[in-house]
Amino acid sequence: MKRFLGITMAVILVFTLTSCKNNVYQIDSQEWIMTTVQNTKDGAVIACGSDSTDVNDNAEKIEMTCKAEKGNITINNLTDNRVYSGGYTVKSKSADSTIYDISFGDAKGVAVVSYIKYHDDSQVGTLILNFEDYALSFSGQNN
Repeated sequence: MKRFLGITMAVILVFTLTSCKNNVYQIDSQEWIMTTVQNTKDGAVIACGSDSTDVNDNAEKIEMTCKAEKGNITINNLTDNRVYSGGYTVKSKSADSTIYDISFGDAKGVAVVSYIKYHDDSQVGTLILNFEDYALSFSGQNN
């Protein structure tokens, strides 16, 4: 529950921040690499990418990528060679984030694209796909 609340607070903080720069954090601006899959009921990490294995020992190791273009979104599960296709529409934009409505078949949710800013002022794009039971977090890889 603490992890879920922490993620929720971080997302709210991102929405409340404003900036003078143009929003380059959009779902189709990068290719995305999955970092974690969390259960939204208690925040438990149930799966993680190879870069997160050292802090998520009990989580299943899964490699996934996400790519979006022109209203279409595709998640490739490289571990079991499954492909999931869906759609997205922009719900709202700010200087630092974009919120989307997303759907994969009957599964509907919300996506948030923003960034993590580090102490050295470097930034990495972040994509969170939030469905009723699960939240998938992705880290951006510049195209």
